[in-house]
Amino acid sequence: MARAELAAAGLRPRALHPAGTDTLTARERAAADLTVRDQDAAAVLGVDAAAVGRLLSAVYRKLGTDRTGLAQALGNTGRESGDPAGRG
Repeated sequence: MARAELAAAGLRPRALHPAGTDTLTARERAAADLTVRDQDAAAVLGVDAAAVGRLLSAVYRKLGTDRTGLAQALGNTGRESGDPAGRG
């Protein structure tokens, strides 16, 4: 909707190019994986809720999705992917 309004105003909005999951940092990927599994990312990662919010905001921006599309954007098949804290 916003893109259509920008175009109607004569502006040319930049094309959306969602980045792949390989652009996520280890902490961003861990926060995203924990969120998809409905686990407490703050407790597992040892950070506060605000830090998790910043991590997830970066994830959503990089992947071009929101919470509802996160599992699909991650290509999550339900398998556990290593250490969720990003330690290995």
